[in-house]
Amino acid sequence: MGDRGDPSREEIEEQAILRLIALGSDPSPAAEAELAEWIARDPAHAVAFARAELAWEEAARLKAGQAGGDDAARRRAAAPGSGTAPARRKRAAKGRDQ
Repeated sequence: MGDRGDPSREEIEEQAILRLIALGSDPSPAAEAELAEWIARDPAHAVAFARAELAWEEAARLKAGQAGGDDAARRRAAAPGSGTAPARRKRAAKGRDQ
């Protein structure tokens, strides 16, 4: 924890990774709403979640490239669960605005 009892950057990034994985295994509206609420609580949450998504997408691109996959395979591998990471971000932001 930080000096004031706030979570450290590392702790927030770990939470973001865990939330990304959880959302991939349960892409339900309730899970997306909970993620949107967490992101809205602190700008650091939004940054950490975006970084986690980018890392996941980059890992998927590297994996697909090493396997000689086609573009469709790369797109499918871009994020855990159904849908792509950018689509989840848009849905989470939409839930936050309502």
